[in-house]
This record gives sequence, structure tokens and C-alpha cells, in this order.
Amino acid sequence: MDENITRSVDALFRSLQDYAVIDLKRMLDSADYESKYGRLAIPIALTTFSILDIIGSLIKERNSIKKNGDKGIKENLTSAFTYFYSDTIKIKNFGMVINLYRHGMSHLFFPKGVGIHNTNKVSNIITSDGEIYNFNVNVNPFANKLIKKLDDYDKIIKDNWENIVLNYPIYEERINKDFLDHIRDLPKSPSKVIITSNTTLQYPP
Repeated sequence: MDENITRSVDALFRSLQDYAVIDLKRMLDSADYESKYGRLAIPIALTTFSILDIIGSLIKERNSIKKNGDKGIKENLTSAFTYFYSDTIKIKNFGMVINLYRHGMSHLFFPKGVGIHNTNKVSNIITSDGEIYNFNVNVNPFANKLIKKLDDYDKIIKDNWENIVLNYPIYEERINKDFLDHIRDLPKSPSKVIITSNTTLQYPP
């Protein structure tokens, strides 16, 4: 079983590298740092949060593995923030960042009442004068720190292997269940649905 999990987890991290991380790098390179607009701060942040959510679901402590929904997302991201950013983000509760930023951008496009920007001239991920309304996240070092850590994803796996062995089967089961639950809601006719010009999705029997 561990061998199957090893292969599956390695494939997952390689997929993150090949797709999500490359997208992040392209967005960071494409951002217009000389303009007020077109800096891609929100899509960069959302992609970073998505990667953190996936990795957090694998590395979180065993007593958290049965939670899902908002509580599960918060636990996933808290675990990932603690692992990747505890040395650079000096706040006591990552839940505030998750609720205001991740949830805000996922549902409203903008963070909830707090600031976000993208500059390659400042290395601080978070700036604040202590007032919540002046709390501001710089997505450039936020994303780049994660990209750098993922360059050595074998270390991430090794550091968290005991939790990954427990969490990966549940991660995979939930994805498969969601797929089957929703694919059966699609109309049964015609027998296949065209997704793109060269991809078709077959309905289950």
C-alpha cells in the first residue's frame, strides 16, 4: 500500500509542479509591475491558496482527517501555513488570513476588507501597523516562497510522510466520490459529451 501511495503522491506533486507552479511563475513574470493595474495579485493569491489547500490536506495531523467543508479547508491551510510560512509570517492565528483572503477572493474576487498587492521590490509577505484595515499581503514573496519550497518537494513528502500515508487515501476517495456524485447528475443522453475539440467525457453505465 505504501508503494502505491508513494507513486500517487509523487505524481500529485509533479502535477503541481508541471501545472500550478508553472502558472504561478508565468503570472509573476507577466505582471505589469510599472502599472497600478494588471499586476495579477488576486489570481496569483488564489493559485497559491489552492496549492496550499492540497498540500495541507495531505500533511495535517491525523486527528483532523475526517473534517471537510469550511472546517477542513481551514485545517488544510493552517497546516500548510505552519509548515511553509511560520518563519516569515508572524501572526498567531492563520485563520484570519484564510477567512479574509482565501474565502473572500474565492467568493467575492476581492479580500474581505483587507489589502492585497503584488510588488517585486519588497520582501515582506505581510505588512500591518496593528490595525486590521491596514493589513496587507504582498503576493509576490507569498507565491515565490512556496515555489522555492516545492523545488524540493521530496523534502516536503519526507518531513510529513506519516501524515501523508494516512491522509492521501482520504484525499483520493473524496475526489473520486465528488466526481461520481456529480457526473451521475448529468443527462444520460447523448451517450457522450464534448468537452473540447479533442477530449470527450464518457458517462458511467
